[in-house]
Amino acid sequence: MEWAYVIGILIVLTLIYLFQWPRIKPNQKREKVTFLTLMVISFFLSIFLVFFPDTTSPLQLIVSFFRTITN
Repeated sequence: MEWAYVIGILIVLTLIYLFQWPRIKPNQKREKVTFLTLMVISFFLSIFLVFFPDTTSPLQLIVSFFRTITN
């Protein structure tokens, strides 16, 4: 079942890429690099959450860190 989610994520990211990439002008290289970087980061974070859904959120890590400092 998890692989169905992975395929769904790939389809959604592919559709986003196909609709947004032509709108970026050819001379906007930084925007293209930023767009692709964000797409790759979102892909890996989504896959990580599919396979490890019980991970703690970053906010919980920050709260526990500051709780140990104040105590």
